[in-house]
Amino acid sequence: LSIGLSVLGIAASGLSLAHCSFSLDARQVCADGGSGCTPSADLGTNRPDLAMDPDDPGKPGPYKVVRPQVTLGASAANAISNLVVFAPSTDGTTVDRSKAPYPFVLIAPARYLALSQLDMYAERLASHGFVVASWFARDAESHVNYRNAGLVLINELITSTDSTLMSLCDVRHIGLMGYELGAKISSAMAVQDTRVGALLLLDPVDVYTATGSVLGVQETNNVSLPPGSPIAIFGTPTTAAIMPSCYNMMQGYKNFYDGITKVGFKIEFTGAALGDFVANYPDPPCATGSTMDKSRTQMLTQKYITAYFQW
Repeated sequence: LSIGLSVLGIAASGLSLAHCSFSLDARQVCADGGSGCTPSADLGTNRPDLAMDPDDPGKPGPYKVVRPQVTLGASAANAISNLVVFAPSTDGTTVDRSKAPYPFVLIAPARYLALSQLDMYAERLASHGFVVASWFARDAESHVNYRNAGLVLINELITSTDSTLMSLCDVRHIGLMGYELGAKISSAMAVQDTRVGALLLLDPVDVYTATGSVLGVQETNNVSLPPGSPIAIFGTPTTAAIMPSCYNMMQGYKNFYDGITKVGFKIEFTGAALGDFVANYPDPPCATGSTMDKSRTQMLTQKYITAYFQW
């Protein structure tokens, strides 16, 4: 699998991405410590790009993961139709609050996709000490209402009086991740809530089939993350090129990346298709045309998602 790394705005930001360094404590992404590596093949088994350390994002982290039952306040309950919370645990039964508040990440899915299909990403993040909320809005047909539901959920996680959620999520470390339509919605949320410190778009698609004027590329370009925090965009060039019935190429991840003038980078999963990021994508044209092993694509995606949010 060939991973291509492209970077925007490095000179202005002072980031070290040009030398392939994620600047993580105790780990440099490049084997040479970031002194000038070039992108290379990553088959998901060897670690040419990651040092061996106890918190390697390519493996589950030191925590067990629990899914606590939570009670939402009235405004969030009215806006959110489905919510699953993943939290770090030491005993595998209860949330470990010893290091709370934890950084937290909201994950928004594709259209018509069961939240459970993104569990692998939430589980990996939670095992590394994140609280993760996988969610879907009651009104997803209006992209404005979908976005607003996510904004309500952010505030709910921060201010909740629920015994599990209370003081669990760190307002200083908020990340958003979305897949397909969920990526576009996550960008729109980050524009409205400037507390968001990290934004990862997993094969974003500018889905038009809904009411409400939320334009994915425009919203992504309007995101203002803190200095030193780039927007991450992962994409699969195969889908739009081979199966245009899935989505028009001008709606896909490359258009999102090409359209932003802020600091960002993209990772291309050459030979993969949009549907490869999950077990069973509901729209057949989006799940065909791949020449790569799906499990390898998912293995690498878990690693890179975790590395990004650690960073």
